[in-house]
Amino acid sequence: MPDCLPCVLNTVANVPINVSTSACDRHAAQRPQNARQEALVIQATTGLGVVILAESTLSFLGLGPGKAVSWGALLDQGTSVLLRFPHVALFSGGAIALTVLGFNLTGDWLRDRLDPRLR
Repeated sequence: MPDCLPCVLNTVANVPINVSTSACDRHAAQRPQNARQEALVIQATTGLGVVILAESTLSFLGLGPGKAVSWGALLDQGTSVLLRFPHVALFSGGAIALTVLGFNLTGDWLRDRLDPRLR
């Protein structure tokens, strides 16, 4: 019995329509063939969270770009008015945390989907 839905649809009475080239082979050809490309995509999505954290940390400490808009600089501005306007620091810190979490979860999801050892 075929594993994927297109293979099921291409069978008549449990006999594949085209035995020499099944739909699963066509799906395997559509997947990325190069494992290095998959690893690069996974590293890029996971590493992007680290880059965002590093940039916001440096901007928070005052070592980032001078007049550029940055979440770290916004967080630094929010700490000076934290007692009167706590939402400024909370929203910018929450945006940094959610963005980094999103990129890390995307990298983990891609690793789980693309790693052939986990299938």
